[in-house]
Amino acid sequence: MSFLGKARLKNLLGSSSIIDTYVPKLVEGASYPLTLADEHFITSFNSAGSHKRSLDDKISQLVIPPGQVALLMTHERVSIPTDIVAFITVKVGIKWSGLVNISGFHVDPGFKGRLKFTVFNAGASNVILDRGQKCFSIMFCDLSEAVPGENAYDGKFLDQESITATDIKRLEGEFISPHLLRKEFDEVKSRLDKAEKIAGEAVLRRNLFITIALGLLITTGTIAYNGWKDARAEELIIEKAVREEVERAIEAQTKHLSVTGATRTTTAQPASPPDTAKRQ
Repeated sequence: MSFLGKARLKNLLGSSSIIDTYVPKLVEGASYPLTLADEHFITSFNSAGSHKRSLDDKISQLVIPPGQVALLMTHERVSIPTDIVAFITVKVGIKWSGLVNISGFHVDPGFKGRLKFTVFNAGASNVILDRGQKCFSIMFCDLSEAVPGENAYDGKFLDQESITATDIKRLEGEFISPHLLRKEFDEVKSRLDKAEKIAGEAVLRRNLFITIALGLLITTGTIAYNGWKDARAEELIIEKAVREEVERAIEAQTKHLSVTGATRTTTAQPASPPDTAKRQ
């Protein structure tokens, strides 16, 4: 079993209807490019936005967001001989943008119809594909012997032409991807940062309030204490003045009483008796 080189590949494709729209000049080494069909399905973060679409002259591009899955289909129809097995892949240039094939990688002998690719955008940005773009490659490998007709592929995907409701149902549900997890992590971190900021501002306001309250308390206490000291000083001055006034009054009264007492004593003294001897 070996892969067909360019010469054998051209000979095989040119002498059969393996690819319905075969163009010899498009052969690329040991592979042939397949183009994007109009019909496609892309999952969405909002399940209501997930449904089958088709490209046309007005809408000629499809966009696969990061973390989402798309079901794509080839414009070309293939018909694989029973002595050949084919291998399919997404072209390297598109892989570099983050789009990877998560469906089958080979096409069984005897298969006929369009090829479907389930792809996943594992990148950090949108993957944009153009209508009719060369998105896929197919390679061929000959078998040591042909597969008997009864063993050739005759499964449910034989002669497939479009994306069916069954195809879409397989892709329903939410896909968890590193990009989606990072996005959710960033959202949680943002909410936590906001909560931390709000909490920090609340603590700052509380500390400011406490500082102002303590300042007012100290100021009020100082004023009250100073007022009390001033009032006490005035009270002491008044007490001193009253005491001095009382003392002066007492002193004056004492002096007055002393003078009055002396006067009364002098006035009340009796006169000396008459000298009888002299009279005689």
